[in-house]
Amino acid sequence: MHYLVSFNEIITTVTKALFALGAPPGSDTENAKNIAWLEAHRLDGISTLADEIENIDRSGGWPKPILRRNNNEVFLTSKIPSSLIIAQTALDFAETGEIINIQFCSAPLIIFAEATRRSTNAKFFRLHWNMDGLPVEGFCANKFAIINPLSESTQLPGELIVKLQAARPFENILSDNYIFHRSLSEGIQVDEQSWKLITHTAKRILVPSNLNSRSGAGAEVDDSI
Repeated sequence: MHYLVSFNEIITTVTKALFALGAPPGSDTENAKNIAWLEAHRLDGISTLADEIENIDRSGGWPKPILRRNNNEVFLTSKIPSSLIIAQTALDFAETGEIINIQFCSAPLIIFAEATRRSTNAKFFRLHWNMDGLPVEGFCANKFAIINPLSESTQLPGELIVKLQAARPFENILSDNYIFHRSLSEGIQVDEQSWKLITHTAKRILVPSNLNSRSGAGAEVDDSI
């Protein structure tokens, strides 16, 4: 079954859910925008998020990404292979021209949404990963994106490469403005069970909190190895 929600409702509820899980300040909002972007483009962001939340919730924490450099490539890993944990750090490095290799990455479409939202008419990103043993490529520029072949992300952790890309012509535009604006005006049909999990998680934010409640959260990268 599905449940009808608005674009802004997704952002607000997901932000609260990630805050309640102890997401680093700022990453809760940015990841919420990524999930809303995926849903607005019919890429099932809510179900993907529900799986990611269960992984993080079981861990009891929000581990810092671990960084390792090898020549011109930056390798990012985490104790939990969640795109929610790595998305912002990965694109921060990619924007400087570094080639990013996320060796164990679940839900690569969350990274793809982050890259698309950061892209401009002068900043192009290319991503590639494997799904069911088949290569998948994504290109994004100026808030537009294509995926070849168009498919949903696998939940099995795998390698994801992110890098700046020279300009190229776009064919078969994925992020069609018609689809996006229709989602804004008519609402978005989300998976009901996944949405209930997210709203239940968001309600934890109603419990009084203090600085200690988020003492384990942070966006720092451990580059000591």
